[in-house]
Amino acid sequence: MLRPLENRVLVRAFEASTESEGGLVIPEAAQEAPIGGVVVAAGSECQFVAEGDEVLYGKYMGAEVTLPEGEFLILRESEVLGIL
Repeated sequence: MLRPLENRVLVRAFEASTESEGGLVIPEAAQEAPIGGVVVAAGSECQFVAEGDEVLYGKYMGAEVTLPEGEFLILRESEVLGIL
């Protein structure tokens, strides 16, 4: 597993819903980017975010990374908008 450096966090994004509330299937191209996820790993300088926290972040924040364990985002701690 990747270990983030300094004030960075590794986040697994929440799964986007593929159906609307009315039951219509939403095509992948029309789905919005996720805005939340679970922190999988945190760097040594993170003060407010810890492993296992559910966090919110901006739609287009961070760098997308594909690892053998799945797809993740690497964010700076300052890009995290809030902890759920």
